[in-house]
Parts: sequence; C-alpha cells; structure tokens
Amino acid sequence: MTRAQLGLGLIGIGRPWPVADRAVPPPDQVRDLLRYAVASGIRFFDTAPAYGMSEKRLGSFLHTLPAEARELLVIATKCGEIWTPEHGSVIDHSPEALTRSVARSVDLLGRLDLLQLHQASSEVIGEPLVIDTLRQLRESYGIPYLGASVKTVEACDAALTTGVFTHLQMPVNDTRPDLVAWARSHHQAITIIGNRPFASGQAADRPGERLAYTAGAVGPGIVLTGTTDQTHLAETLTEWRQRWRPVRGAADKAG
Repeated sequence: MTRAQLGLGLIGIGRPWPVADRAVPPPDQVRDLLRYAVASGIRFFDTAPAYGMSEKRLGSFLHTLPAEARELLVIATKCGEIWTPEHGSVIDHSPEALTRSVARSVDLLGRLDLLQLHQASSEVIGEPLVIDTLRQLRESYGIPYLGASVKTVEACDAALTTGVFTHLQMPVNDTRPDLVAWARSHHQAITIIGNRPFASGQAADRPGERLAYTAGAVGPGIVLTGTTDQTHLAETLTEWRQRWRPVRGAADKAG
C-alpha cells in the first residue's frame, strides 16, 4: 500500500506565524533548515506569495542545488493571495493578479511542479474565468499539476467537480472532523495535502499520534509539517519514521 509522505510547509521562514510577534528566522537558519530537510529525505516543499519572503528564500536555496538534486524535489506554490508587512494579506483572484503572481513565482523559484489556487472558496472555484486562467498558466509555464488550497467541504466538492485539480490542500486534524471525513472518503480520487496536523501548535502533544491521524486521513497523499527549527524537524521526522516508512525517489513526485 502506498503511504503518505511528509512534506515541509514554509510559511514560517517568510513571515511571522502562527502569531504576529513570532520572529522570522535569519537567513543562515533558513538555509540550514532547508539543507537538513533535503538531506533527510523530504522531497515536498510548500510555499506561497502569501508567505512573505518564503518564495525568495526557498528560491535562493534551490539555486544552490545540483540539477539532479532539484529534479527529485516537488516545489508547490500558490496564487490568489499576497502578503506584505505593510498591507497584510490581499486576496485577488482576477486573471491579471493570478498571471502576475505566477510570473513572479517562476522568477523566484524556477520550475514549478504544483500551482495551487490560494483561498479557494467554492464561489471562486466556480468562476470559469479563474479556472481558464489556471489552465492557461499551466500550459504557458509547463506546470505538471494544479491544486487548490481550501477550508470547507463545499470548496472540496467544487474543486473535485471541475476535473482540473489533481491536488487539494486543507487542514487535516481533529479540530476539523468535517475535512478529515472528506479526505478519508476522497483520497483515492485526488491527492490530499493535509496541513496543520498540530492545529498550528494548538495540539502539539502526542506528535506521533497526530501525524499518524493526519496520514491515515490523506491516504497516499502528503502531510505538511511547518517549522523553522532544525531540531524540531528532526524530532518530527523521528516520530514519522516510527510509524511510516519514508517515501523516496522521483517516482513519488507530487504524491
């Protein structure tokens, strides 16, 4: 049976998260974290323009990797929301904003493996112009996979109905039993990326059990852990490997 793989969510390397006064790590800590993650077998990295400096920092690291090492990685980003310290989050799903966002992401990150629609409500997913723009961007930049980052069951259903998306990212933890149930019912039809397994730090006890809970819901999908600390990542990897065999190799790219 194909099991879930562990990926790394990178909001914390680019902006204060999950609380406003959380310090963003310095460049050397970010570099060491990413280097350790790759060396430890993590192959899926999730970023976004809404994550502040995250895309820029990840891109700088990727440019230091040999081509064969980069080829093994799955780099997922998003479009539809941006964040700056001055203005906070700005959501814009217009074709012009989506196009600008993806052009910037490609410039920072190079090749994109998965493009996700950020803040994807059922209403946004139901807009034909949004879906057409994503299709055009996929074609223009040779992006293998399209996904949506969702927060409701209604958005999950809408995304699946389009037939456009190969991946759905959503919170999968015991504070969202509705999304857990949806993921369990649909993980054979679409790749589920389960984020916030520890509910953004609210459920940090029993980490192994919580990782296993999320992994069980996403099936052959991806469990995203978010951290800025190499020691914390090492502890998470230890808990993970005690329960699931690691997924390795290019054959497992993008879930």
